[in-house]
Amino acid sequence: MPAAAWLVLAGLLTSTVHAQVDELQVLQSFEQVLVGVIGKCEDSVVAIARVRKDDVDAGVDPTSHDFVPNEYATGVVVDSAGLVLTNFHLMREDSDYWVTTSQRRIYKVTDWWGDERLDLAVLKTEATNLSPMKFGDAENLRKGKIVIALGNPYAIARDGQVCASWGIISNLKRKPATEARIKRELLAPPAQGQSGPRRISRPEKISVHQYGTLIYSDVRLERGTSGGALLDLKGRLIGLTTSLAGHVGYEKSAGYAIAMDGQMQEHVESLKKGQEIELGFLGIHVEDRPELMRQGVPGVRITGTVFGTSADQAGLQSGDVISAIDGLNVYNSDELFLQFRKRLVDDRLRLLIERDGGRQDVVVKLDKAPPAGRQKFIPSPTWRGLRVDHSSVLIQSGFGRGPESSRGVAIIFVERESSAWQAGLRAGMIITAVDGEPVSHPRICRRQCERASGEVALTVDAPAGDEDGLVVIMP
Repeated sequence: MPAAAWLVLAGLLTSTVHAQVDELQVLQSFEQVLVGVIGKCEDSVVAIARVRKDDVDAGVDPTSHDFVPNEYATGVVVDSAGLVLTNFHLMREDSDYWVTTSQRRIYKVTDWWGDERLDLAVLKTEATNLSPMKFGDAENLRKGKIVIALGNPYAIARDGQVCASWGIISNLKRKPATEARIKRELLAPPAQGQSGPRRISRPEKISVHQYGTLIYSDVRLERGTSGGALLDLKGRLIGLTTSLAGHVGYEKSAGYAIAMDGQMQEHVESLKKGQEIELGFLGIHVEDRPELMRQGVPGVRITGTVFGTSADQAGLQSGDVISAIDGLNVYNSDELFLQFRKRLVDDRLRLLIERDGGRQDVVVKLDKAPPAGRQKFIPSPTWRGLRVDHSSVLIQSGFGRGPESSRGVAIIFVERESSAWQAGLRAGMIITAVDGEPVSHPRICRRQCERASGEVALTVDAPAGDEDGLVVIMP
């Protein structure tokens, strides 16, 4: 072989060796990142065992190292004082819970709070000096970003040593494959030839995630990884994994996670304090426009408003089309409802309305969503046995209570034999004034009641058939 050829071949071999070395270094650097993130964060993830109270009473010892739970999950430490974040769908009133840390310490859950609509729950333990997880930026996630999951698949982490896996974000703003489980009856506009409204039933979507909030990744999430951590390469929490959202008809769970964006982080902070999460409610019925949606035209048509709600007071009406909320186009009813289902009561939304060929901006302040699904929180204190709330919580199955619901606050609880009870007040009544001063918000009502002393006169609108008027409550 000519000398020149030998030189060329030697150069190629040398460059190939250098390329292989460079590729190996890249892989080793990436490996070090994975190892570092896992080592940094695994102390902030715990294994959870759920044990039925009957089993505990029968002698089952969840603190024994030989104990293997039949029901298990994962949790993420969100406060050094023993608070753990997990999924709400794991929680049952007939069960007790234990968490195991990476130091093999086992703590019983002494209390918990949560909201099924968000599928979030915070567990309280007597642990101290835990390592809380830092939240990351879930607002600007992109497909292809590398993520790491820490969890407790098949209770393999019952010694507290959680398992790790990694992958990429495959998609964003996904809906779980599981179907809504509750049917809800609504009023619809009359069909052609009918004189009155018709009743229709449709699946009720309890969780906001059924409208499309979830991160979808190719990380393997088996049973027991619900409540685990989905991390970015900086070791920050960007999602709470959930193995509940399995594909219907398949055994394998999908790689879903609840995005821990700014709104979800605020909800977690509320749950850490045991506070109720007061989600927003607009008070409208809508229908999609499939013929225009297929053409990429945004807009959802209003078919009716709930009397007395913010939507009704803002002048929204049947036939209006909502094409954008706060500048974001909405193409179907799920996108529309998602925009305010994660918002809180009293938040303001700017709606772009199309009506009679024209467009206009309408600002609407959200009411409080009526109860849906399960919630557990520390109730607000009573005043003389009385507890009040936003009047919109009395709206059930899409129906308003009446015109008084827009100008007062609802009585939602009266303690038996209390001063309020003896005065004849009952849940479902509406308070419109305290000592002659109008009240339209629970916070105002509570402040005026607490400020009053001695006898307090409440102006009350009672349900149909009951007497309305002035009710005096003794100290």
